[in-house]
Amino acid sequence: MRYFLLSILLLNFLTLSAQKEYTDFTPSYVVKYDYYIIDKLEYRSDRLVLFFRFVCDDTQYTGATFFTKGGRHPWFLKPKNGGSKIDLMEIRNVRRDEELIVEKVTDANYSVSSLTRTGHTVYTCEIHFPLPSEDIKEVDLIEGRGMENTNNFNCFSMKLRKSEDKELGSHDDRQKKIYEFEKKFGIERNKPKPEPEPQPEPEPTPPNTTTDTPSDNSLPSNVKVMKTAEDLKCGELLVLGDLHFKDNSIDYKGMVAAKRTLHIILVYMHDNPEVNITLYGHTDIYGDPEKNKQLSKLRVHKIFSWLCSMGIKSRRIDHQWFGSSRPLIKEGSPDNRRVEIKIACP
Repeated sequence: MRYFLLSILLLNFLTLSAQKEYTDFTPSYVVKYDYYIIDKLEYRSDRLVLFFRFVCDDTQYTGATFFTKGGRHPWFLKPKNGGSKIDLMEIRNVRRDEELIVEKVTDANYSVSSLTRTGHTVYTCEIHFPLPSEDIKEVDLIEGRGMENTNNFNCFSMKLRKSEDKELGSHDDRQKKIYEFEKKFGIERNKPKPEPEPQPEPEPTPPNTTTDTPSDNSLPSNVKVMKTAEDLKCGELLVLGDLHFKDNSIDYKGMVAAKRTLHIILVYMHDNPEVNITLYGHTDIYGDPEKNKQLSKLRVHKIFSWLCSMGIKSRRIDHQWFGSSRPLIKEGSPDNRRVEIKIACP
């Protein structure tokens, strides 16, 4: 009997370990209102993660509140086949207009204020649930018990797809959906567009001429630079030394060197599936601060999108942008126009 129980436990463990991870980029569900969407579902080995996005009218509301376990109206999943409800595990990565506010919500009723009283603010978060059992095909996402018929953030008849489903879509499908959703509210950013065609490496600069290409020799002595995969170490903040951008542009300056750097990161993440990375975008000090912040966002998002298109799961890549607020050289320098990387190891 003891060996039989051990066999059952081992079988359950192996089944959980073998759970295939995949992403549904085109979730199917029904909502009553048009100001929120689920833009993707991630099926992980131990959980289902819903990527929730909603637009707040700042003329009517001053912000948004997220309810975790113990809060007033925490989300839960209600199986359509009449099974037991699935309680919320946690809410992670709350963002306001794509800026990370908190990585994990610990307050039962966590509020975030809008920055203005005009226009609209976009809030996003990850809603984590235990992975539903195989027999559950559809669920309702309900914000609070008994709140099915209210104007809360509810989604009905959400399909739980399998890894072999042909309707899972792609990262580009998700980006298009987000763009069209936000466009309805006059928000136009991150418009989907094809990657620029690779350009030949620029001709070498003749001796005794000036250039605005950053140089490792001009960086402060405490700044570490990534040149090869051997430079990537857990917890270290590194400047991507061979990845440069043209002035006031998201186009790479030196396409071959930039792609070489990207492939180093790609191969490292493929070879080390347990690690995550954070990318940080920066600009030089000159120009309008808000425009610089937007430019640094577009640059770092370009790298994020490329890595996702090459098969790296988006949840493994955090990306943040700071514009001109964190220069390496306060007097101004092309060295400030950079992207940094930090490896997070388990």
